[in-house]
Amino acid sequence: MNTKNLFYALCMSTMVGATVMADTPDLLFNNIRKLGMGNAGVASVRDDSALYLNPAGLNNVISYHLKFPRLRAELGTHYLENLSKFNTLNDDGADQEAALKDLIPFKGSLNLQITPLLSYVQKDFGVGAFGGIETLTQIVNKVDPTMKMKGNTDLALAAGISHQTTVMSHPVTVGISGKYINRSIIYDNLTGDDELIMKSADLIQAINQDTLKDRIGQTYGVTGFGIDLGLLTPFDFYGQTGTFGMAVRNIAGTLNGNKKVLTKPQSVAVKLPVSTLVGIAMTPDFPYLGKFELAADYHLYPSRSFFTGLYMGVEKKFFGNLVSFRTGLSQGYPVFGAGLDLTVFHLNYAYVSKELGDVAGKAPISYHMVELGFLF
Repeated sequence: MNTKNLFYALCMSTMVGATVMADTPDLLFNNIRKLGMGNAGVASVRDDSALYLNPAGLNNVISYHLKFPRLRAELGTHYLENLSKFNTLNDDGADQEAALKDLIPFKGSLNLQITPLLSYVQKDFGVGAFGGIETLTQIVNKVDPTMKMKGNTDLALAAGISHQTTVMSHPVTVGISGKYINRSIIYDNLTGDDELIMKSADLIQAINQDTLKDRIGQTYGVTGFGIDLGLLTPFDFYGQTGTFGMAVRNIAGTLNGNKKVLTKPQSVAVKLPVSTLVGIAMTPDFPYLGKFELAADYHLYPSRSFFTGLYMGVEKKFFGNLVSFRTGLSQGYPVFGAGLDLTVFHLNYAYVSKELGDVAGKAPISYHMVELGFLF
């Protein structure tokens, strides 16, 4: 491929990506190691996650790697904190409206992923399949408790390549990946909205008549393609070598399909948000303490506050790659994680917070996540 043309295309796409925002959620896939490091890592990705984070990272792959399914479960802290209240809500002999009011304000996130389903990467090339499902539930309004729910399921097939070249005598790695995406979206088939809203009377009736699962089970499907461009280049900082990274994701990412509203089919076009990330990564070696991996990313959100787009973190490994500890700040919120890598068994944990609003501190949501992997 003409890597210099790809480099210039990336620069142009950055200007486009920085100006496009949408309420449509991005693809669900993410790297749990990156999340535990404050969700920073666009400049340090080096495995199959490069296919959806920064395809230039395929150049960092040392040898071929086949990865079997990694199972991940994420549960919002509000779910764990309110389990007894949900049990009361399910008891039709109790004051269910009072139980609903007692939950407010409630923000609960549930995410299940198989990421990857299967992947193969080698230096400068990778293919993979990734899947996930996420729901976000809120219960608001003390006067008339109201449940609001959004959610979707994503399945993507991705393939990417990378190549190192020089630009003005400076080494630059560029990458490109293409994704085929199949998304199912929860919606209200009575109004057509991609958010299910139920007032207290309807919600309690659905719970008692065991029809709630039918209401939240209404989905429609959309499919399409998206392109990611990525860049990596080294730099020196006071004698330390680092890497600068940039990625523009979901270029031309429009998903098309149909949904029924009151039994009437409607054509739908869902445009994935074009997003631009820039970041740096360094691995300094401190006396007595050894090596640490440091990373910082900035996600260009033109309509949001500065801290909403800022991510930074650190990872320290012990006993080779056997045990890892991670921590950082994600949009101003502290996060942390840990990993155990026994070659044929992989266990990762992360506690993460993210901002749902436009200003850091406005509408945070926190959740625990655990990932299991076997074999490779």
